[in-house]
Amino acid sequence: LRDPGRGDLHIGGGDRSATIAGPASEIVLYLFGRRDAAHVELDGDESAVAELRTGTLGRSLVKPRR
Repeated sequence: LRDPGRGDLHIGGGDRSATIAGPASEIVLYLFGRRDAAHVELDGDESAVAELRTGTLGRSLVKPRR
């Protein structure tokens, strides 16, 4: 995730990567299902970007602290 003025936050792992860039409020909209309303830019590995466009996001990205 990339928020101008706040830096980057890396989530997940694996050998593919994609970036969601935009203001924090717009990234939250995107991650929680308001993809059509969110003003973000997607960039990176083609298959990873496709997964961001169609996959289930939001709560699945948030891991509870123990």
